[in-house]
Amino acid sequence: MTSTFWVLLILLTPVIVWADESVEIGESAISFELPSVTWGDEIKAGPKVALDDFKGKVVYLDFWATWCGPCKLSLPWLNKLQDEVDSDKVAIVAVTIDKKFDKVKRFIRSRQLDSLTILSNPDGKVAESYNLPSFPTSFLIDQSGKIRKIYKGFREDDKQEIEQDIQALL
Repeated sequence: MTSTFWVLLILLTPVIVWADESVEIGESAISFELPSVTWGDEIKAGPKVALDDFKGKVVYLDFWATWCGPCKLSLPWLNKLQDEVDSDKVAIVAVTIDKKFDKVKRFIRSRQLDSLTILSNPDGKVAESYNLPSFPTSFLIDQSGKIRKIYKGFREDDKQEIEQDIQALL
């Protein structure tokens, strides 16, 4: 019995340690490349886009899902915010973890999310690398690629703070 305990402890320790790792404020954002979701006559998978493509801009990186209640509120507002900010200086990047692209297409169309850069992460590996505590979870990234703030969840009251945080980095 004692030897079984020690074997299990040794085998599970790397998993426990890994689960505690998270992306922290002041660290560089984790680079990734994902397929984009393009909006035109139809919504379809587009070319791959890398986070590094936005270096030199303030990036609001938002991880979301179609089943997430707060995401249904935040994404239309983020779409409007992208229309209001200088797109040469600010990029709002929304990464969906949904596995079914048809659901994503319906969600995007029903909310007219035509201004956001939307990326698809159906296997969830990029989201997993950021060790998300909830949905949505968003990261404010400065022009050099450093994480400056992490937002967990979304409420109407968060809008002003997010806008001020973005402006403070410009």
